[in-house]
This record gives sequence, structure tokens and C-alpha cells, in this order.
Amino acid sequence: MTTELKTEVPSLVLRLLKEEDAEELFLRNDQNREHPRQWMPWLDATKSASDTLNFIRRCLECAAAGTQFNYTEIKTATES
Repeated sequence: MTTELKTEVPSLVLRLLKEEDAEELFLRNDQNREHPRQWMPWLDATKSASDTLNFIRRCLECAAAGTQFNYTEIKTATES
């Protein structure tokens, strides 16, 4: 299983979600609910970081089974 994917943009990497992402992912979604609601119908049912952690755990189970892969964008420092 590939946990990290490089992109054509050197400073951008895609990586599988991790359990430790739950708090930040929840906070970002919670602070910006109005705009993404139209694309993320499940957003209103996500009321805590615990809900997000459960989602991430399901994502990891799917990735381990090879049935679904949920990546997050990671910006990295670029070399000068």
C-alpha cells in the first residue's frame, strides 16, 4: 500500500490520513462548515474530533483491504 504520493508540484504531497490527523481535520471542517457543506453532506453529522477519528479509522481499514484510499494534501518545504 502506498501511503504517500508525490505530485508534479514539488511542495505538494498526498498521504493517507492518520489517526493523529483527527483533531486538525475536525477543526478545519468545523471552522469552515458553510461553504463545503454543499459537497460534504455528512458534515453536519460530524460534531466532534471523535467522529472524525472514527471516519479516519474506517478509511484506514478500507486502505488495508485495498478497497478505498483517502489521502490528504501536505505542503512541504521547498528547497532553494
